[in-house]
Order: sequence, then structure tokens, then C-alpha cells
Amino acid sequence: MKPPPLFKPSFRAARPADAPVLLEMMEDFYRHEGIPFHRQQCRQALQRLLLNRALGRIWLLQIQKSSVGYAALCLGYSLEFRGRTAFLDELYVRPEWRGYGFGRAFLPFLIDTSRRAGLSALHLEVDFLNTKAHDLYRRAGFQTHQRYLLTRLLKTRL
Repeated sequence: MKPPPLFKPSFRAARPADAPVLLEMMEDFYRHEGIPFHRQQCRQALQRLLLNRALGRIWLLQIQKSSVGYAALCLGYSLEFRGRTAFLDELYVRPEWRGYGFGRAFLPFLIDTSRRAGLSALHLEVDFLNTKAHDLYRRAGFQTHQRYLLTRLLKTRL
């Protein structure tokens, strides 16, 4: 573990003007996770989320007003969970800021923000082999289920 930095993280809601820095971080996140990154499609999806709070919110992780990470919460509804839910779609910290516990600090903020918004559950997905992330999320109270998340891509236009 690295020695703690002298900086305390802060969190703020992203705005449309933050799109360029978010897109840069998204590209790095997708590369790291092996997710195809199509700049124009990602830019359109990002703008749609930034402009429509009914879809969710993006939060920036900041150190001294510099954006060093982000989290995207996308909203949904579930009968099983009895109401509105959120999906922690992406959680990213720039490589040079990893290992200081900023991702761990981000989670209580996101959980509390979701509670205050009246959400009934917060979901996320994590790579099967990413045991470090599994441990992080379990310590934050996330639980595995005896179900798989399955996805069917639909041809849609943004």
C-alpha cells in the first residue's frame, strides 16, 4: 500500500462542460477493461446522460479541483427490489492515483447519495477475475447472487 497522499478527495456532479475530461478517462477505462471504445458513440451516450438526470448521474472524483476519477450511476426500476434502483455502471480512478484508497472512499459517497435519492438498491458488475475489486465491493456491503447478469445487445441508435 502506498503512503497516504496529503490530499482529501471531494466529489461533484459532472456537467456537460466536463465531457472532454470524462471521455478521456472513459477511453483509458475501456482500454484497461478490454471494452471496445468507439469515440463518437461514447461521446453521444455520455452527453445524453449528462443532459438528462432521469437517466442517472456522473460524479467526478477530485483532488484539489483536478478530476482524477469518475463514477456513473444509471437509473432503473425493479419489482424485485421494490422501486427505483441504480447501476454503478463505471467506477474509474486514474492509474497514478490508484492505491491511495480513493475508490474505497468513493463508494460510501455513492451509496449515501443513492440512499438520499430514495433508491432501493445499487447494482454493479465486476470481472470474474478481478479479485481486488470483488474484495473492495464486498467490504462496501455488496453481495453476490446466485444469478448471472446476462446481456443482449440491441441495435439502437443514439
